[in-house]
Amino acid sequence: MYVHLRYKPRCMENDPNNANAPVTKAELKAEFGKFEERLDKKLDKLLSEQANVILEAVGETMEKKLDEKFDPVITKLDGTTPPARGPTAEARGPHRKARDRISIILLCLC
Repeated sequence: MYVHLRYKPRCMENDPNNANAPVTKAELKAEFGKFEERLDKKLDKLLSEQANVILEAVGETMEKKLDEKFDPVITKLDGTTPPARGPTAEARGPHRKARDRISIILLCLC
């Protein structure tokens, strides 16, 4: 009669301080999840910095190109349009009268 005994060898026990201990699926998933979160944060940060640099460079380039295209047009328009004038004496008259009435009322109230 044979008795077959099964036992776990010492190296197969789940001991976190033992480098030779096997890793469970749950432990691997937990560690991979932590690693993935850290990697996502770093990648997001780096990609946003890179995008900002690219947008600044494109913005400056577009601004220069627009200035080159529109400056001559605006200069020609400025030369052809008459200078703007202020309000006429007729338009200023009613406003001055209203201002004087308000100042008299304010003086009376004080």
